[in-house]
Amino acid sequence: MVEIIKTCSIGLVSYKALKCFGKKDYADIIGFCTVLYAGVMIVSQVGGWYDKLMNSQIVHLVEKVFG
Repeated sequence: MVEIIKTCSIGLVSYKALKCFGKKDYADIIGFCTVLYAGVMIVSQVGGWYDKLMNSQIVHLVEKVFG
């Protein structure tokens, strides 16, 4: 999670700096890549949590009780 925050912070600073220097095209590319990276990493984190939750004993117990 710390890696995601660090990478997004660097991406945001780079985006703002390039935009400030008048390189809007480069800034847009950096911004897009940063958002894409953050989205993919967050989805992979949530997917891992979901898999762990669905394979837990409590979920299997609830499935036996209600299913």
